[in-house]
Amino acid sequence: MKLISIIIPVYNSEKYLRNCMDSVIGQTHSNLEIILVDDASTDSSGSICDEYANRDNRIKVIHHEHNKGLSLSKYDGYKIATGEWISFIDNDDLITQSMYHNMSEMASAHKEADMICIAGEDVDSHSIDRRLLQLNGGYDLSSNRNLKHDVKCVNGISACQLVYGNNMQDKDNDSIQGIYTATWGKIVRRSLFEKALNETIKHKEELYWIFLEDVLFIPICMHMARKVIISEQISYLHRMSEANLSAKLKPSEYHYETIIANDVVQKYYRDNGLSDVADCMLKGLLLNMQSVWYKVYRYEEDSCRRTEGLSTIKCLWTKYYDLYRMHRNCIHDMLSAISIVMFNTSSKIWLHTIGDLHFKHGI
Repeated sequence: MKLISIIIPVYNSEKYLRNCMDSVIGQTHSNLEIILVDDASTDSSGSICDEYANRDNRIKVIHHEHNKGLSLSKYDGYKIATGEWISFIDNDDLITQSMYHNMSEMASAHKEADMICIAGEDVDSHSIDRRLLQLNGGYDLSSNRNLKHDVKCVNGISACQLVYGNNMQDKDNDSIQGIYTATWGKIVRRSLFEKALNETIKHKEELYWIFLEDVLFIPICMHMARKVIISEQISYLHRMSEANLSAKLKPSEYHYETIIANDVVQKYYRDNGLSDVADCMLKGLLLNMQSVWYKVYRYEEDSCRRTEGLSTIKCLWTKYYDLYRMHRNCIHDMLSAISIVMFNTSSKIWLHTIGDLHFKHGI
């Protein structure tokens, strides 16, 4: 298996970074290049990066003088990467000791594959270490059974249908279990990575924070792949924490940009013969718009940004709600359907009922 370049953006992660790094350098597959991009951390994260680089000659460190954000950190890491395969890990997450070995075995068995996706799981900080021990032991105590997993090798279009058109799979009983839409839990062949990057970097100015993130890069990259391997073997543990960008209530550039990125992906899919998948993505798109609308309406302190943000959401909501109404048969989640219809009828009523119950009380 050729060299895998692992890019890890790092920002103020001193609490979890060592655990993350220990799970990476302890991989049974050793042909790795590990690139840590310290995005101007204000805690000891930068020193921890240097500490690990001094211990392991596979590790390279980039220190940003000012904060650039996730996408540019990943991009800067990619620019010095030399591997045939590109992979990303979040700086507070954990991976099983055989994750890259298993993915390299899959790549060797399917020479035409450009993207290998392995299943991830959301785990809270109290349980993540114990869960990693379970998975490394090869026994899944949560279901009291030996670990078994299904592996699919499909073309890019079929992969998009499996991952993003998941509502369609109810008809075929061909659904997949796990998290596959994230940038992590994957290795991507450099040639495919660069092809997809050439498409998404067109939006770098307007989507500065997310042009290399899951909402934009992965759906386009997956579509461009010749073959995609999708494994249901859980090997990546994504730490759920309040520090996760999308969990913050105060709106950031990330939140504003997701609205535009979803619009870009919708256009890309519809222009490239994936209208059926785009239709099945409408529920998630509208729910994301509700989420951003809530954060902007409730917590945006800049009046100009608030007005502009709410106006953008209103315009795109009208555009996509009309499409949603035409394809409701693709949606099988009644609670989401009620939320979407209520928001469309009266955003203020939705705000004081479903919105507040979900965001203020976690219901």
